[in-house]
Amino acid sequence: MGWTNEAQIPLYQDYASALTAYNEIDPADAALKEAAYGAVMSAFDALAAPLNHTQDILWDLPAATASRHGHRGQELGARKD
Repeated sequence: MGWTNEAQIPLYQDYASALTAYNEIDPADAALKEAAYGAVMSAFDALAAPLNHTQDILWDLPAATASRHGHRGQELGARKD
């Protein structure tokens, strides 16, 4: 799955169920297939929102606060006289 957050598991199961139902519809039944596709996209959006939020948090890295010598709290290139 790619994540370990148990809060998203029910959302994934909802998405998988909607996708399974969509795949089982006869392609000739366009109206039903279109409605089922809407359910798939709705379930996908519900699943994607918290995952995107988590990914955004993981990649929102703080600005560099250490010097090249590893002293925390000192900006790069700053000299301490």
